[in-house]
Amino acid sequence: MRAFILIFILFFLVQNTTKMVDFINITVANRNISLVIIVIFNALVVGIVSKLTKKEPEIKNM
Repeated sequence: MRAFILIFILFFLVQNTTKMVDFINITVANRNISLVIIVIFNALVVGIVSKLTKKEPEIKNM
């Protein structure tokens, strides 16, 4: 499951190279803000994936 999420994130970053450059600039400028962005983005990705697969309780039980 985590591998799928990582592939999804990498695919998203590859498609948005200009946004990735801006994201790297933000990361260099403000690491605290970038960490918050990373956490929020990961939470959104996990929520989308869990809604698509509808296997969130099974993952929590595992």
